[in-house]
Amino acid sequence: MNRICRLWSPVILAELIRPHVVYSNFELALNKPYISLEDTKIKVLSVEAKHIGSFIELEIRLQLLCLLEDNMGLELISSEELIRERIQPDEFSSQEWLQQRTELVVTINDYDYHGVLSQDKVELFYNIELMLRVTQDRVVTVSVEEQKNEQEVAHYKSLLQELQAKIIEVEGEKAALRNKMRSQEKNLNGVKQGLSKIERNNMALIKEVEVCNTLIMDLRGKLERQQKKPNENISNRGNASMLEIDQKINRLAAGQVIKRIFQNNN
Repeated sequence: MNRICRLWSPVILAELIRPHVVYSNFELALNKPYISLEDTKIKVLSVEAKHIGSFIELEIRLQLLCLLEDNMGLELISSEELIRERIQPDEFSSQEWLQQRTELVVTINDYDYHGVLSQDKVELFYNIELMLRVTQDRVVTVSVEEQKNEQEVAHYKSLLQELQAKIIEVEGEKAALRNKMRSQEKNLNGVKQGLSKIERNNMALIKEVEVCNTLIMDLRGKLERQQKKPNENISNRGNASMLEIDQKINRLAAGQVIKRIFQNNN
């Protein structure tokens, strides 16, 4: 299905049959002697075209830059130049526009230049290639082809919905994975804390066993020293001491068992 559209747009009425080339040179006077010309640059500042009677006049404003060297070092000198160039109507592809109100559009395609240093001046040679077109604002009618395929629209909508559903599914999987990772991190932290607690309990038990062993060794040493005395009373006291030592050991062992049970339950 085609739809007619009306646009307000510049229309090209004519253009140059071939690009126009401006050849020119410029002499830049120097107020002192220089050793060498290190570099030259030309910048196009503006380009304007206007109707002058039956022909067209171009005005090109240039900035000329010269990098010169003297005994003190490098020095940059600049100057501006205005070029005027006339173009005849027969250089255009058509002359129907001559009696109409038109606009002129200038496009610079390329330009080249070089400079020569003499005793008291710099001479610059350059050429500028440009294209000139004659335009006029008009109402333009164009035909726009419309493609409205309901099946294609429905297909693309279905694909979009599937893509959105897939994105939601992936986001849900990512959220579940993050929750699982947080749960595993908590479990790992709990295991680490449990291991640390077991290590602390083991160290405490080892110290308690060492204390018990030391106490038993001391008590058995006292008992052996008492048993070496010949007196029967002393022997009886030694037997009584032995019984007292066994009771202390049993109470100590029972206390340690109760303490370990309490710690393990915590």
